[in-house]
Amino acid sequence: MNNNKRLPHTPPDTRHRIRELAYFRMIHESDLVCRQSTRMDRRTFAILCHLLRNVAGLSSTEIVAMFLHVLAHGSNGSNVLARPRS
Repeated sequence: MNNNKRLPHTPPDTRHRIRELAYFRMIHESDLVCRQSTRMDRRTFAILCHLLRNVAGLSSTEIVAMFLHVLAHGSNGSNVLARPRS
């Protein structure tokens, strides 16, 4: 008897859809869920997204790069726009 049961394979498009739904719930379900996930309410999150895309003109790649920079350096955001050191 083999007790090592494998999980069934989930197609990549299904995994992508599950992730999409999880992110949608995280942002749009309620202020409580959004605040727990992002530390800001839905209105503030929407304003931030608008500012990053439309005012600052950042692409998705630039937004992700800034996010990872903040995570990597334990920054509070004050040095995000400073030039990275060589």
